[in-house]
Amino acid sequence: MGLPASARRRRSVSCSPAPGLAMPYIAAAGIGVIFLFATAGSASIRAAAWSVVAGCVSAISIALAREAMRLSGAPETIVPGRSAVAQIDPATMVAASVVLMGGIFALRVAVKGNAAFAAPDPKRVRGRRALHGDADWMSMPEAARLFGNAGGIVVGERYRVDRDSAAAQPFRTTDRQSWGFGGRPPLLCFDASFGSSHGIVFAGSGGFKTTSVTVPTALKWGGALVVLDPSNEVAPMVIAHRRAAGRTVHVLDMRDSEPRKVVRQKQPRKQRTCREPASMLSTGSVVSAARRRKTSPPSPHGS
Repeated sequence: MGLPASARRRRSVSCSPAPGLAMPYIAAAGIGVIFLFATAGSASIRAAAWSVVAGCVSAISIALAREAMRLSGAPETIVPGRSAVAQIDPATMVAASVVLMGGIFALRVAVKGNAAFAAPDPKRVRGRRALHGDADWMSMPEAARLFGNAGGIVVGERYRVDRDSAAAQPFRTTDRQSWGFGGRPPLLCFDASFGSSHGIVFAGSGGFKTTSVTVPTALKWGGALVVLDPSNEVAPMVIAHRRAAGRTVHVLDMRDSEPRKVVRQKQPRKQRTCREPASMLSTGSVVSAARRRKTSPPSPHGS
C-alpha cells in the first residue's frame, strides 16, 4: 500500500542512525584519556598526549565526513527550510562532543606535562595557637605578586619544578628532555625593596650556582654590581648586555701583571677591615690607577 510523499519524507527523516554508532567514538576518547592517566609521571607524557590529540582529531574528522556523506547521499532525508547543521545525527553530535572534550584534555597535558594532573597537596594541620610557627609555602600567584619580573636578584622561575614531567629524572645539561618546562616560565626577581636584602645560596660544586643565580642576576640587576669571579666565567657572558643597558663595566683580571702591581701598591701594610679593597673595586680606583700607570711616562729616577 503506497504512502503519501509527505509521510514517506517524515518516515525517512525519523529513521536516523542508531545511537550505537556513536559508541566507537566514545570508546576511542575513553581509551585515550585512560592512556594519559596511565602514562602520568612519565618523561614522555607530552609525546603520548600529542598522539591522543592526533587520534581525537582523526575521530572527529571521520564523524564529520560520515555525516556529510549521509546527507549528500540521501537528499530525500533533508527537510526543506532547515539547515544541514540542524539535521546532523544527534548521536554523532554527542560522540563528537565527547571526543572533543577528550582532545582538549590531551592538549592540556601536551602543553603542561605532568602538571596538568591534579596532585593533592599535603594538608597542613594547624593548631589553635601558633606556638611553633604558622608559616606555609607560598603559592605561585602569591610569588608572582611579590617577586615581579621587572628586575633584581633572580630567585627562580615561576613554576613548580616538582610537578614537571621531568622531575623524576636527573637533570642533564646536554639532555633537553631532562629540562622539562624549565627556561620558559617568567623569572621571579627580588628588587631588594623590602626585608634585609641579604641572601645566600648553598649548592655543591657543579650545582649551577653561577648559571642559575649569578648570571641571571647580573643580567636583570639594574644597579651597581660587584662580582668576584676568580675563574673569569661571568664577565664574558654578561659584559655586552650590561654595556648595552648603559652600564659602565670594569674588569679587573688578576692574571695580568699591571692590576697585581696596582693592588700591591695601594694595599695598606696593616689591613684593618675588608672595606678598603671592596671600596677600591666598587669605585673603580684600581682600574683608574692601572690606566694611569700604563699611560704615565716612565720616571727618570726609576720606580
